[in-house]
Amino acid sequence: MDRETVGCSRRAVLSTVLVIALMATCLGGLALTVDRICVANLTLRLPQYPGATVVWERHNLLTPFGMGETVMMLTAPDPPATVREWYARHTGETLRANVNNPFFQWGRGEWVVDPAQEGSGSQIILHGTCMQ
Repeated sequence: MDRETVGCSRRAVLSTVLVIALMATCLGGLALTVDRICVANLTLRLPQYPGATVVWERHNLLTPFGMGETVMMLTAPDPPATVREWYARHTGETLRANVNNPFFQWGRGEWVVDPAQEGSGSQIILHGTCMQ
């Protein structure tokens, strides 16, 4: 009687590698898709004020305003009251327009407008989180 050899066959090793590669591809694709949904969501929630300049930006995962947390500081030449009114109007309209969008609920955004620390104008801080 012929006995089969005990141990891993080449076919079993290749099958295992193929399954692991497919799982990694699926998970990576899912992560990139969720990241893109978060970017679309948070850029609507936290738009950059027209004419504002980005001073600094930090994010902890793949892309700014993607999955994770993003903080951005901008400066604008307009007075704080004007900038606050623009953000209140724009974000209110966006929230009302997307109230029934389930993907829109994945993200959270906050904005703060203060007088500029140096000179005149406004300092804007945008803080967004998605899928945390």
